Amino acid sequence: MKSSTIAVVAIASCFVPFHSRLAQAPPSWHRHVIDASSRGADGVRTADVNGDGFADLVAGWEQGGITRVYLGSRDALGKPAWTAITVGKSPDVEDAVLFDADGDGAMDVISSTEGNHRRILVHWAPPAQRYTRESDWTTETLYADGTQWMFATPIDMDHRRGLDLVVGGKNRRAAVGWLEAPVHPRNVSEWTFHRISEAGWIMSLRVIDMNRDGLPDILLTDRRGDLAGARWLEHPGRSSPRLHGSWTNHWIGARGREANADRRGRLGWRRPPGDRGAALPRQRFPSKHLPK
Repeated sequence: MKSSTIAVVAIASCFVPFHSRLAQAPPSWHRHVIDASSRGADGVRTADVNGDGFADLVAGWEQGGITRVYLGSRDALGKPAWTAITVGKSPDVEDAVLFDADGDGAMDVISSTEGNHRRILVHWAPPAQRYTRESDWTTETLYADGTQWMFATPIDMDHRRGLDLVVGGKNRRAAVGWLEAPVHPRNVSEWTFHRISEAGWIMSLRVIDMNRDGLPDILLTDRRGDLAGARWLEHPGRSSPRLHGSWTNHWIGARGREANADRRGRLGWRRPPGDRGAALPRQRFPSKHLPK
């Protein structure tokens, strides 16, 4: 990806009944550019950073080697306005997520980097009154073991020291695991990695209670290797010794196929037992690979 843009799209006539739109021309999508000043915007995650009710954004610019937060607001005419904050350098960044890593009330940022950089970075946020002051942000390596990291998402894994992190990588050494928060989260060397599943090339991670047992399971898609497809990892219980080891894997669909959200194709909805469903690209997946 040599150049890209962070943009918002809105669909016109969204309140027109579906049946009446079938005979009409496709509705127009309007592109609103937020930022086009760097290269390789590789996905956007959202959160309300400052509690003002507006969605804020974070994005890693892979070829630009930076991570930015975008604070959303409204201008005098009521139109969306954005304040961009470069929170730190992040070479080969693949994913970024807003996450109060130290529990001080200010939303920090986690950047997952691949390429030759291969780190989980934490960008420590200054207090709210200085949040937009880029020089007050600091960046440290939270974890590095040579893995190319693709995705991270917050999770309260053990109800011990606040939020932890689920992370996933690709290629050599690839795994899904979780980073256990220490007593003092700013002591980055004390975050502990627990490997819970092998992986090939993680495309997405979501924390969802898949079996309704009150515990946070991990829903994921993997595009390469023996575990390619869509599957979920079952939380073994907060007091279980397996919490820090391998979790039970459950297949959802596309087993052995390339689960790549970048490819074109129809989406199929499958609802497994427990009333949880998943949308999967179906253009390369025979129905025998999808649960009934």
